[in-house]
Amino acid sequence: MEWSTLRVCALLFGGLNYFFKCSFAIGSCDIPVDSRVKVGDTDNGKTTCDVGQLCHEVGYGCYFRTSEVIGFKKYIDGQDCAGSDIGLYVVSTVKECSRICLEESQCAAYVMGMPRSCYLKTDCKSYYTSLTSYHRIADKRLTCFIGGYEGSAGTAFGYFQKETVISDAKNQNKAIAFTPTGLYLKKMNLNEITKDYDKNICFYGNFIFDEKLGTKTVSKEHKFFDNDEMTCETIGKMPITVRFPWPSVDNSLSQFKVGIKGENLICYSGFQGKEMNGIIVYLPLDHQINSSFNGNFIACNLILASPVECQYNCNCGDDFCQAFYSNINDKRELMKVCEIETIIGEAKGSGHFGPGQFGPLLDISAHFGHFGPEHFGPF
Repeated sequence: MEWSTLRVCALLFGGLNYFFKCSFAIGSCDIPVDSRVKVGDTDNGKTTCDVGQLCHEVGYGCYFRTSEVIGFKKYIDGQDCAGSDIGLYVVSTVKECSRICLEESQCAAYVMGMPRSCYLKTDCKSYYTSLTSYHRIADKRLTCFIGGYEGSAGTAFGYFQKETVISDAKNQNKAIAFTPTGLYLKKMNLNEITKDYDKNICFYGNFIFDEKLGTKTVSKEHKFFDNDEMTCETIGKMPITVRFPWPSVDNSLSQFKVGIKGENLICYSGFQGKEMNGIIVYLPLDHQINSSFNGNFIACNLILASPVECQYNCNCGDDFCQAFYSNINDKRELMKVCEIETIIGEAKGSGHFGPGQFGPLLDISAHFGHFGPEHFGPF
């Protein structure tokens, strides 16, 4: 952290509070390269990074500070969401506060106070320069990307109006912009997201990559998740991969199962040799600032396998999973998938987030070319 930032922080908060506020709220940029969460392109300049309150290094670009939390956007300028309280909790870590927020469907943000006070909020409509707020982005209905939009955004909605905004986004086929000042509805597509890293753009639905068509789309209506087991899709030789975001939030149980129903199914718990043929379900290991098909993954445990149903245990330990993925292909072209569903509950073998509990670590790019970063860079 730079000395100028430390001096300002010390003057604002003073004494022992300085150690808490400056190291905890602002966060450090002193992070080894292989541990960084990179944002955007290598040629991003410092001004671009500063907009999103990100770290910057020449020749590397932007990356997250140590104080960022998965599923939230933090505002480090001492912004407190005044009022709109759900409750106050005493916590040991920021991560613990974020988990409590993710369990509560009405939680739109939380504020960290001192000493270790966690205030859950339904809204962020006014600010005081005393505490630090984290706005919740994580939602099981939304596929999200860091960045902003071109031009004006129209009417601002309060965070407490999130359900109305999500409903309008679904019905009007619009994106939702999560910003420091509120929520906005915007007609746009994936290719129009800008480098305004103080915002997040979210689309209603699940992210689908169809290798045969060469398309990546966010869909709210697909035979895989239309709640109708009578509508099925025949699976071909080229894989279809679906990303389901934040499957178990708004619930106290972070563990979950994935059930897949259909005909002539081939259920795998891990890769069976070099060529994949069938169904596999897996979890991301990386901090995903964008919904993505690239990165490091780990397999969920297969607990039920039959020609008509596959079922998997998925568990991210004490954390909520950012997403689960289902990759499906059939070289026989006989398999039909009718429904993919999330079943909330205690996963067998739950515990530490490691290969011993979940099956093998996955080197996705070795098996599916479309997962490799040489094929798709970040959005």
